[in-house]
Amino acid sequence: KVGVELGSDVPFFIIGGTALVTGIGDKIKPVTRYPKLNYVLINPGYRVSTESAYNAFDKAKIKPKKPKTDGVVKALANSDVKALGNSVSNDFEEVMFKKHKDLKDIKTNMLRNGALNAVLSGSGPTMIGIFNSIYEAREAYFKLKDDYPFVFLTKTV
Repeated sequence: KVGVELGSDVPFFIIGGTALVTGIGDKIKPVTRYPKLNYVLINPGYRVSTESAYNAFDKAKIKPKKPKTDGVVKALANSDVKALGNSVSNDFEEVMFKKHKDLKDIKTNMLRNGALNAVLSGSGPTMIGIFNSIYEAREAYFKLKDDYPFVFLTKTV
């Protein structure tokens, strides 16, 4: 109860792990079955103010898409990495791609290099590429690592 009063994401961080969070951050259902996921993260080397990103989003009057939460939960439960890749999106991309053309290029390059999907992390500017296997992620990492200031190969634990 105290966590929710501090912020809607606080209860999740107190409990930790992988979880489906609903309500005002007060309903937390742990997700216990999920595959190990392989990612390439690319940061173009500059900061994006969360406040300015939200202001741009509001100014653009973009209607947020309904999240594919059920698809994500089902994909995780079935260890279906391809379905997971198809289920993730970020409404900030429309605004951020107009303001920072290189972010769209990063997404395109990740997809060209085998990512099942690539999505903006939060309000940006880091892009996350989701890969079917560590081998595909590693290959993309080595192809992209010299093209951008910060490129990381990682996986979930």
